[in-house]
Amino acid sequence: MEKIPLELGYHVAENLPKVDLKSLRLVSKNFNSVSTKLLFNRAYASPHLEDLDVLSAISNQPTISLAVEEIVYSGVFFHSDPIGEDPGHTSERGRSYYHAHLKQDDLTMRDEEDVAIISRALARMPNVRTVTLTNHWRPLRGLLGDRDSRVRHNWFFALPQHRDREDNRFGGPFSRTYPLFAKEPSGDPLQLEGVNFDHGFNVMCRAISLAKLPVQAFVVDFLPELFAFGGPTRGLSPGTFCLSAQSLEYCCNAFRHLRRISISVQEPGLGEHELEYHILMEGCIAMILVAATELEELTVDFTMSQRLRGLTENVPLEMFLGTHTWRSLRSIRLFRKEISRDELVGLLRRHRQTLKALCLEAVTLCDGTWVEVVEETRRWLVLESVRFLHLGEREDDGSDRPVYDKETEKYMLYGESGQIYP
Repeated sequence: MEKIPLELGYHVAENLPKVDLKSLRLVSKNFNSVSTKLLFNRAYASPHLEDLDVLSAISNQPTISLAVEEIVYSGVFFHSDPIGEDPGHTSERGRSYYHAHLKQDDLTMRDEEDVAIISRALARMPNVRTVTLTNHWRPLRGLLGDRDSRVRHNWFFALPQHRDREDNRFGGPFSRTYPLFAKEPSGDPLQLEGVNFDHGFNVMCRAISLAKLPVQAFVVDFLPELFAFGGPTRGLSPGTFCLSAQSLEYCCNAFRHLRRISISVQEPGLGEHELEYHILMEGCIAMILVAATELEELTVDFTMSQRLRGLTENVPLEMFLGTHTWRSLRSIRLFRKEISRDELVGLLRRHRQTLKALCLEAVTLCDGTWVEVVEETRRWLVLESVRFLHLGEREDDGSDRPVYDKETEKYMLYGESGQIYP
């Protein structure tokens, strides 16, 4: 067995379920090395002490800690008022279980014990290069790169083909089961004075900064509410970016070495969400992204569904991306956003020297036309890859005028000015 090349051994091992990988570690030194890398290439954190204890134990193992390349923070919380509406979980036993865990998590977050444990663990895991935030226990969707739009918007399409076998590869909190008599925690954001915020973003940014870890990829993998088709998609809540000067510095430090970013951001609704609108208008997201000076790949999902248009405040693109030029940016992917012609053209113009791939999905021009955008950008932008899907133009009466995506792609890539309007 020792004579089998490592490359072949790795190819065999990466197709095995977790239980077989554990046995494979006992076969030979080579297979032990390969199996360890696959078993422990991903570690998990959450607000729950049991997960933090496991993370700390992994980081204290000299060999295993070096195998970890990705940290996943599962933002699934016990909330203050989850019981009362669900008659199936109103027993005294269920309430006691839930509130005991709620109290424990509240103490962990209040005393910042989660930050301390995660930062110490990261400092002992020098090969971590990817951080992923989730609001669920389910398998990750792999949102870096040019992912199928169905995978991005519908969790069902991200399921592994051999589900029973592949689910065994997901350890940590993703494999947790809760007693039937108690209500499970949820991926809803926490609240402070009525404003939603995502605790995991600030915890992980602070931990990365304190550990001085050069993370290169940052991913937000949030699922829609109830994991339903067409359900409202969750992004980072605006309140997440209501930051003190020190917290903003932690976030900028965490993003400083990033080369690949794939995030989703929640745009505020109308009326009672005025505070969220003002938080985003402060431009903290742009300040954080600008800190990633070596950025090569930028993906932002603004999570605005077609049926919610007119019910959300449209925050200018500048408040998210700033007016900065990333000197190495090769790929831009924007999803579900209203953008002005000048905003989009300005973004592309600033990166005309390096940009090679452009993906726009469910993007509506709130002024101007796609013909104007294409004709302007073709004069100074040469792309290798273009993908358009569900593009539109805002009409004077407030309706959206669709365009033929494939014809618009050809126009952008090759200058073939066919019929782009129905």
